[in-house]
Amino acid sequence: MISISLLTASIDNKTFPISWQHNESAKEHQFVVNNIPRTNNAQKLMLQWEGDAINSK
Repeated sequence: MISISLLTASIDNKTFPISWQHNESAKEHQFVVNNIPRTNNAQKLMLQWEGDAINSK
């Protein structure tokens, strides 16, 4: 299973919670970034993935 701490989402250095859905049988993992504020201007959402080895099989 993917650890939530491997992925972070932020806008202007403010982080937002991420919800995960895991389908182990299909080896699929989907995520949703929650609580992004709606604005009249475009925003850059930064997704950062911790790239260290996780010893998965």
